[in-house]
Amino acid sequence: MARKRLAAFVLVACLGVAGCGSSGTVSGAPSAPSSTGGADQAATTSDPGAVAASSSESDALPVATDPCKLVTKAEAQKLIGTALQDAVEAGQGTDAPSCTYSGPTSGPTAQVEVHTGDGAKKYYDLQRGPLAHQLQAESGIGDEAWIDKDDMSIFVRKGDGWFVIHLVSLDDVEKFLPGLRTAAKAAVARI
Repeated sequence: MARKRLAAFVLVACLGVAGCGSSGTVSGAPSAPSSTGGADQAATTSDPGAVAASSSESDALPVATDPCKLVTKAEAQKLIGTALQDAVEAGQGTDAPSCTYSGPTSGPTAQVEVHTGDGAKKYYDLQRGPLAHQLQAESGIGDEAWIDKDDMSIFVRKGDGWFVIHLVSLDDVEKFLPGLRTAAKAAVARI
């Protein structure tokens, strides 16, 4: 139950962050490695000019990919291991669209969420920065991929675009790691 409340809190916080701010980078927190930098790079800033530069970079990001096309309902059901309801889309036409497949109200607790675009990048920044989750680098998935066991998520960057696949379940996260990797690889192939 605590994990479900934490997941709901993180999602609400992430969506709140996605709707606010101009830079997409949490000040004072590690940022995502650039496509030319290594995974150990970190950036901090308190310079207003630096924030303005980040804002320009965010404005230049490509249009977010449709998250319901990255992970289909059948793939989401296979990933979570139970039947799911049809997708609920949110934020289409924005830089932070999402697609959510929820389990039936009769149970078990199950949900697969896919977020793309700037909202996915801000979600990643939140987990890595203020929430200080330990992220595990994954090779062979897009240009950059990170598993967050605390949040049952995989964050993936391909080019300048980001997406995240997030699970809500009461089962052990280790059960879902192979499926998260497989779903992320399939999603990268559709971008």
